[in-house]
Amino acid sequence: MGDQVEDSVRRTLKRLLPWVRSAVAVGLLIVLFRVVPLHRIAAQLRRADLRLLGAVLLVAFAGMLLCSLKLWLLVRTAHPEASLLSLLRAYYVGAFFNNFLPTSVGGDVMKINEMHRAGIPLRHATASVVVERGTGLAVVLAAAAAISIGWGGLFDRLKLQTLRWPLAAFGVGGLLLPVVLYLLWRARLKSALQAHRQHKVLGALYRVVESFYVFRNSPGTLALALVMSAVFYGLIAVNLILMARAMGGVVRPLEAVGIIPMRAVSDMIPVSIGGLGVREGVLTYCLTGLGLEPARAGATALMLRLAVWVHSALGGCLYAVGRRPGNLPKTGGGRA
Repeated sequence: MGDQVEDSVRRTLKRLLPWVRSAVAVGLLIVLFRVVPLHRIAAQLRRADLRLLGAVLLVAFAGMLLCSLKLWLLVRTAHPEASLLSLLRAYYVGAFFNNFLPTSVGGDVMKINEMHRAGIPLRHATASVVVERGTGLAVVLAAAAAISIGWGGLFDRLKLQTLRWPLAAFGVGGLLLPVVLYLLWRARLKSALQAHRQHKVLGALYRVVESFYVFRNSPGTLALALVMSAVFYGLIAVNLILMARAMGGVVRPLEAVGIIPMRAVSDMIPVSIGGLGVREGVLTYCLTGLGLEPARAGATALMLRLAVWVHSALGGCLYAVGRRPGNLPKTGGGRA
């Protein structure tokens, strides 16, 4: 009886969580609009430079294409026949689920599902997405550590001195964690799981880890993926500069690069849909600290969100139109 009650409570919480995150997102936006009145933001938006807004959309598309290209290169370590267009489509579908739907189904799960439907074995699709995300996270952590340790003046200017060293510890610790896990794997976990390969759960876990081995033999691809991740976050900084200019403000390149890790780390807080409200609040605060008027800062943050939504909506259209098979034969969930 107790197990049934526990299962019922767990299912109820699972159903409620997406709607709680939606409510949090709305609440955070309401707080933002109380701090920076909506009518002032709307007035700022009416004076926006449309040409620069178009440039923002082009740069955003370049970023999406770059991420898809990175994923394609990773997939090709085991499946050179993989279609770049299929992976671009999968990336857009994943972005749609990440940014629009209040469900417990993450965008990465949908991305993997679309890749699998395009013929990529499930384990290799999962490993490729994890590594693609991991390289991006590594760049964010490295930037967060470097800026926190080497640029104390930025934190003084933003009045975020109390966050400087915790952010540095987060960045350094995040970079060291995979190294520690790898050493543990080599020391004990690998042999322990190998000894239980026939076990249903432990054997499946070993095969999942084993699917990452293909990348160990492609250090050049991993290095290129890291470079592409750095370029991608550079494009985010460019878009921040362009959007601020479209709103009549000025953000210097080094300042944009400095606050991007703060925005990226805030996105990791899973309290709302796609970081809605959290990202806008962080960007508005940081841009105001850099000298932009609050209305310009809020308008910049909101229009950057709108640019993300425009591209994510395309993923929803692609998902609704139908699933087109990729260039790979459908091989099911075989080993990568």
